[in-house]
Amino acid sequence: MGKRTSLQDTLKHVSAELLLVNYQLRAEAAECDPSVLDEFRDALDTIRLTSWTVCELAKAKGKGADPRAAQKFLATERLRRLEKMVKDICDDLDISSTARPENMESLLEILAVLQSRLNGEAASVSKEPIIR
Repeated sequence: MGKRTSLQDTLKHVSAELLLVNYQLRAEAAECDPSVLDEFRDALDTIRLTSWTVCELAKAKGKGADPRAAQKFLATERLRRLEKMVKDICDDLDISSTARPENMESLLEILAVLQSRLNGEAASVSKEPIIR
């Protein structure tokens, strides 16, 4: 059985690989399948948010801060990002009023769940991602 790589080593290796991928994307973007790029972007978005969350919680713990305060900060930041994304979507719809996004129904569904949660109501969310 091989030596298990530490998370720190894995992160350093992946960071270096991502810089190489960045270079290749710039040089060879026209040759890449858009569906592969979408999948890659989704993976990057997920890991970026996860790493940022873990980093902020570790910083709070290192400073002896209450992790609940850090979690509240993270929730606030997510809402700020969501607000910006919603504004961007509105701008996109204004620019191209004839083009309706493909996943509009799933977006409306998850926004209804969010609205229920914000209103203090219990609402269930599928364990599968609704928006892809």
